[in-house]
Amino acid sequence: MKTRGRKIVCFTFLCLTLYVNLYARAEFNSILTLDPLPLSASTGEKPQSKVWEYDGSWWCVLPTNIRGITPGTWIWKLIDTSWVAHLQLSGEIGTVADVKVAGNMVHILLYDSTPELVSAEYSGGSYQRWSVRPTPSPVLLPDSETATIDIDSTGRMWLSTEAGSDVVVYYSDPPYSSWFGPVTVASGIHSDDITVVTALPDNTVGVLWSNQIAQRYGFKIHADNDDPNLWSADEVPASQSALNIGSGMADDHLNVAVASDGTFYAAVKTSYDTDGYPVIALLVRRPDGNWDDLYEVDTNGTRPIVVLNEREGIITVLYTAANGNHDILY
Repeated sequence: MKTRGRKIVCFTFLCLTLYVNLYARAEFNSILTLDPLPLSASTGEKPQSKVWEYDGSWWCVLPTNIRGITPGTWIWKLIDTSWVAHLQLSGEIGTVADVKVAGNMVHILLYDSTPELVSAEYSGGSYQRWSVRPTPSPVLLPDSETATIDIDSTGRMWLSTEAGSDVVVYYSDPPYSSWFGPVTVASGIHSDDITVVTALPDNTVGVLWSNQIAQRYGFKIHADNDDPNLWSADEVPASQSALNIGSGMADDHLNVAVASDGTFYAAVKTSYDTDGYPVIALLVRRPDGNWDDLYEVDTNGTRPIVVLNEREGIITVLYTAANGNHDILY
């Protein structure tokens, strides 16, 4: 990877998420080029996270079938400039993962035609299968585009996804062997719309989704100790900023970050599709539940990701300049 002013050009097979997590915290003051890692499946599911830092090292979950490594989905460890296969999670080479780190545990949703949850615990410098539940936990989901997970303050795990025209969630309690649901959170979305679930620091869980039929985004919260079926009314993020332009405010691109005070940030893409109007934008929900006006990031671009650096007080939105193999901007 190299930089040109405020433009970043990628030369490896790794997805944007890897660069976001590795370099955005330093605001690109120091760039380290990593060795290419060929993958066997696209990692481009926009709401998902696959990279984390623990015990002074960087880790990720990616599928591969490169020569010399047993084909499948692995936890990888970054050593110097190379990702090194660390722990095989599955023999499948078409998975897309969403990762939730909880202390020395990492819970990994392997999403493909037969989704499953795999958990690993860190001890003695390495990850091993979780001794409490060493085998994968099947997750019976409807046919959908993507799914994400998070854990609330009670330890309950939530999963959000789409089921036809519905936004649905599933939930599971430790050790996450059995799943319950679906609970319908909203209806009337397009089959192309997606969702993301996020635990908030005020003991609630939020679900954000795109609704290209209503041309808006949607957001609901659930209090951790309430009945799983009890969710708030739709807050319709930044609806005061919505414009009757093109195909409207919403597109199926979501990526979120949450501050320690509960401020919620979502990098999104609009469907205005008109010169001079926002394409890449930022939604911001304040701790009191109010949404700011839509913040324009760029009038071009796709697949945005948001990274929050609270220590430096900086929010970074990264995105591809256009569909296909193009520059990555921030």
